[in-house]
Amino acid sequence: VHLIRDGRDVTLALVDWAYDSRTGRLRGPARMPLWHTSPVAASALWWRWLVERGRGDGAESGHTYFEVRYERLVASPEETLRELTDFLELPFDRQMLTYHLRRERRSDDPLTGASAWLPLTVGIRDWRTQMSAHDVELVEALAGDLLSELGYERAFRKISPPLKAEAKPYRKRWAKKLARREERWRRAYPKAFVRAGARASVTT
Repeated sequence: VHLIRDGRDVTLALVDWAYDSRTGRLRGPARMPLWHTSPVAASALWWRWLVERGRGDGAESGHTYFEVRYERLVASPEETLRELTDFLELPFDRQMLTYHLRRERRSDDPLTGASAWLPLTVGIRDWRTQMSAHDVELVEALAGDLLSELGYERAFRKISPPLKAEAKPYRKRWAKKLARREERWRRAYPKAFVRAGARASVTT
């Protein structure tokens, strides 16, 4: 089951989540060198990489792969969950819609956001109102084709020359880093790469 969300909203979330200023802990894209130059670029490329990996592996999985849009889940939770449970051949339970009730927040769990205790809520992250025009255009310069492929409407029909120029070295640095990482894993776990048809997903 692959849950996909608009990469611009994911970028907003990752910029806040990936670096914990209280502990100095780095997560996800913050572990990549590009983060220190542009957290927005690192987050957008991280989203693109994982979504493309998931969809690629899903295409190979055939009928065992199910794709869900986060936005549809929030807007029509019961309908979406019924489709999901039908796919999984599990009974639908209305408690799936009230997961947030009677939950007790652990005070010693700083990594869990406050939104985890809310019902399904539209607009917790909204790139249209919470992201600068520069950052929106940068994300679309780096991942706009994938956003379009997934059916998300783009804010910029054409990327401006300055943003194209800014995005180009980010893309190159990201590709080189992933290539080096994959090669290290390929050497360390050659059998895994053979079994996976050289499509093993390497994550930090």
